[in-house]
Amino acid sequence: MPDYNSARCHSCSISQRVRFCQECALVTCESCLHISIKTTYSCTRCNFSPQSDICGSCGSEAEIMEKTKLLCCPSCKSTRVDDPQLLLDNYQSSYHEIISRVQSVNEQFIDLYRDFDFLVGLVRYCRLGNLYGLPQMEMQLELSSKAMKKINKEGIDELNKLRQEGLYDLRTHNYFKNIKLEHYRSLDALLKGTEVKINQHIERIQFWISEVQEHLEKLHGTAQFLKDQYTMLYDIKPYLPDNVYDVVAIIPPLNMHMKRDTHKINDKCYVIFTENYCIFLPKNAIKYKLPDQFVQLKYSDLINKYEAKSIIKGTQYIIELKQGEIQITAPPQIITTINQYFGLIDSDEPFMVGSPKKIKEIEENGPDKYEYKRAAAKFASIFREWLFDDRVQNEEYTPELEFPSMTDLKHELKKLDNIYNKYNSQVENHEIPLEKYQTERGKLKENIHELKSKLAGMTGYFGKYDNY
Repeated sequence: MPDYNSARCHSCSISQRVRFCQECALVTCESCLHISIKTTYSCTRCNFSPQSDICGSCGSEAEIMEKTKLLCCPSCKSTRVDDPQLLLDNYQSSYHEIISRVQSVNEQFIDLYRDFDFLVGLVRYCRLGNLYGLPQMEMQLELSSKAMKKINKEGIDELNKLRQEGLYDLRTHNYFKNIKLEHYRSLDALLKGTEVKINQHIERIQFWISEVQEHLEKLHGTAQFLKDQYTMLYDIKPYLPDNVYDVVAIIPPLNMHMKRDTHKINDKCYVIFTENYCIFLPKNAIKYKLPDQFVQLKYSDLINKYEAKSIIKGTQYIIELKQGEIQITAPPQIITTINQYFGLIDSDEPFMVGSPKKIKEIEENGPDKYEYKRAAAKFASIFREWLFDDRVQNEEYTPELEFPSMTDLKHELKKLDNIYNKYNSQVENHEIPLEKYQTERGKLKENIHELKSKLAGMTGYFGKYDNY
């Protein structure tokens, strides 16, 4: 316990009911404290609260609303005079409260992970559904994943450094046990210094999180476009060739006139880009549920492609074929988009991902959203043990589960594995909408994490069932 009983008044040497001045460190008894009167004024004319009996706003005489007696130090006149017992007894809890603030960023990191996971789930859904365009989504999500793992690592490295420094300070001050009033100033400086370090750590974590959040927010627009592309693919997939598993992009129905030796079309058509083919699908084929109405052309069969402008027909995109010609009429920005797609396909630049493999790897090797939370809880609990001799259990994130045995847990994980594979199969067959997939996948991942946490507590192994 803190040693405050030896404190005596510097004026009369009385050791009963002494007070300690936090400004000048004077010890004085209640009898030797000075009394100052704090008067509160109010102006009834303009409702101003002046500092004296004359209103500084309108010049009227102010009324006295309240007089308060304040105890102050006889030496420096400070009103920060307190019971030394309370001052010294509170150091342990005050220090621990400051240390525990590192946990305040837990939810911000978890929210960041949820945003990241939402985008990963959306992209994975589209890839499983054979939509392989916009490969930059994988590139940008991989950058985000690396950044989030770096936040975890550097944040935990900082916590380890703060732990070493903090425990050294505690040992130096005997863990705030048997402290005396003459230690107050060094203790107060330690408390303030620790608070500065913890706040700086929190601010760095928050800044890093905000950087990644800003990066993810920029991806939402592209993700929405990808989602819209998938919605169109979901609607037209039954009317496409059976061997189409690599859609790059879909242009909504445009006015198209096709003249070929064996085929003529004069209708609004979807333009579908795949890895090796360009497919034209009449809108009426979907409206009237007509099978095999598509025209599938190899890129190598397209002799020439160019933009043309006509006073009568407007802006057109002309595709010359070995057997005829295709004329697409659309606003200039759409024509530009079509030209860009053909240009991208003709170039050596990557215009598609080959399979869902990359996004699966990003998800499997992604950040652990609870890693920092576990480290921060452990950080706070270590100091709690040393400060209060309270050997509590590690406050890591370990959800309560209903499955008591390891065998039961493994069986449950196997069930979740089968459910997950079922969802993936439904996506590949276009049997489950995106919203349901995202919701069910999110629940599934939470359940899997809970089971893995429980198994880790039993075996110390946290590595199985990471493919979610």
